[in-house]
Amino acid sequence: MSYEKRLRSMTMRRATPPDETTVTLSWTIRSLDANNQEQTWNPFAEWLAVQAELPETGEKATGYIPSTTSADWSAYFRCRTVDLRYVDQSQAVWEATATFSSKDPWCPHPHVYRTDQTQPRAVEMYRDSNPTAAMLSSTASTHTVQTGNAIDEKGKPVPRDVTQQVVNVSFIWNTSIAVNGVAYPDVAQLIQDNWFDCRSSAEFLGWPTGTVRLMGVSVDPDRDEYVRVTYQFIYDPWGFMTQVPKLNPAKAGPVTAFFGSDEHAEPVYWKQGWTVLQDFNELFTDYEIDWLTYGWQTYDDTVCTQAAGSTSYETKPNEATVGSTAGYREYPPEAVP
Repeated sequence: MSYEKRLRSMTMRRATPPDETTVTLSWTIRSLDANNQEQTWNPFAEWLAVQAELPETGEKATGYIPSTTSADWSAYFRCRTVDLRYVDQSQAVWEATATFSSKDPWCPHPHVYRTDQTQPRAVEMYRDSNPTAAMLSSTASTHTVQTGNAIDEKGKPVPRDVTQQVVNVSFIWNTSIAVNGVAYPDVAQLIQDNWFDCRSSAEFLGWPTGTVRLMGVSVDPDRDEYVRVTYQFIYDPWGFMTQVPKLNPAKAGPVTAFFGSDEHAEPVYWKQGWTVLQDFNELFTDYEIDWLTYGWQTYDDTVCTQAAGSTSYETKPNEATVGSTAGYREYPPEAVP
C-alpha cells in the first residue's frame, strides 16, 4: 500500500504582531494498492504510515513550500496543526491541511512593546528641594544640599512620596535560532556586565541622564519555540537619591543648627547608592527605540507616507538584543517586492 499526495492550495495570512503570520497548505491524499487502485483507508489506524507524507507538528515549513522566486522565508515557520478530513462520498481520498505560523515580526510592523504604570517611593525630606541635573548625571555618592527651605523639625524629617514610572519593555525571542551557540537569552551575562547595578548614562526614552535603572529581566514561555523577554525599567525623578543629614554620634541623631529661632538638621546631603552609569539605549536598536518612543507614528513615517506602490524596509528589520555583549539574534531583511 502506498499514498499519493497532491498539493491543492496554499494560502498565506499576514498579521500585525503579536498576532501570527500563517501559511496553510492543503493536499489530497489517496491510498493505492499494489495495482495502483484506490482503496479505503483510515488515518486513525494508519497514521504511522501516512505521517511520512505530511509535516509533523513542530516541523519547519522548509521542503513543503513550492519553490518560488522570492527569498526563502519558510525556515521561519513551524507546523502548528495538521487536520485530516475525508472527501465526501469517498473513503479513499482524504484532505490534509497543515497550518504553519511564525511570530517573528517583519519590518515595518512593531516587534517591541511597552507598558507603563506609576508607583510611589517613600522618602524623608529635610530640605524642600530637588536634585540638580548635574547631581543626577554625576557618579559621586554624596552631594551637599545647597538649596531649598529647611522643613524638618529639630532633625525630624517630613515624609513624602516620590512618584516613579515603571516601564516594562518586551519582545519575543526565537530559541530555534542559535545565539553564541545557545538558545536562550544570556541573562547571566547581563548580570556580569553590571546592567542591574547602574543608572542611565544618557537620555533614555525621554528621561534625563541618571534617572533610570534596569530593575530586572524575565524570560517566559510564549509559544513552542518562542519565549518573551521583558525588561523592567524604573524612572525616578530624584535619580534614586535620598536626603541624609549628618549624624551626631553623641546625641544619636542629626547634627542641627539654628535658622533664626528654628532648629533644623544641618548639613544635609544627597546620597546616591548607584554610582555606575550605563547607556540603556545599547539594549535596543534605533528602530526599536523609535517604536518605544513614537509608537505607531513610526509605522506611519516609514510606510504610510511613501509614494503609492513603494515599500520601505529597514536594513535590519528584526533584531533582539540582551545586553551589548550578552548576545543578539538578527534576521536578514525581507525581500522587497
